[in-house]
Amino acid sequence: MQVPVEVTFSNIDKSDAVEELIRSKVKKMEKSYHDITSCHVYLDKPHKRKDQSFEVRLEVRVPGSDFAVSGNPGGRNNHADINIAIRDTFKAMEKQLATRKHKFASRRHTALGTSEE
Repeated sequence: MQVPVEVTFSNIDKSDAVEELIRSKVKKMEKSYHDITSCHVYLDKPHKRKDQSFEVRLEVRVPGSDFAVSGNPGGRNNHADINIAIRDTFKAMEKQLATRKHKFASRRHTALGTSEE
């Protein structure tokens, strides 16, 4: 990655353990998606919410594209455990990156005339 991972804590005490979890997940993601140029993770726990949900926003940049995933409270992505919120947000990002990787691989095969269609 060209730029170090950025982790921003908002309305949450900074946690070395949480930051290490995020860095390990980014490192794992980089192994599968080598063209990541930057990654920023925002962690928030809004004070005005009745529940104790965490919000996680993950932004990843690759050449030619920016991707963003949010694990917002409410609905299916309601997370009272920050570790699960982080896990689910990274899973969603990996799906987006896998789709991008597949599209580029398909285009490359088509351009080379190796498509099976």
